[in-house]
Amino acid sequence: MEVTNPIHLTVDTGFTNGEGTIKTFISSNLSLGQLIRDKFQEFHVDLCMVEAERVGCEYSKFCIDQLLLMYLPTIKHNKDTVESS
Repeated sequence: MEVTNPIHLTVDTGFTNGEGTIKTFISSNLSLGQLIRDKFQEFHVDLCMVEAERVGCEYSKFCIDQLLLMYLPTIKHNKDTVESS
């Protein structure tokens, strides 16, 4: 289905800033007689979750943090090996 003003949604599932962030953009047409491009304008949304969703997100963040802790020694070893060659 085609819509006139599509919404673009980005989700930071890596918890880059310590939390999962969501950004939303709405599209509008830019034209000079003919369609040139779509312009995406960011707009604010509020994230609302029920308790089960909040717990799931917190557990996902915990698991990602644990995986990073497990991989840090391997990453350091690989970096040291590359730098010493």
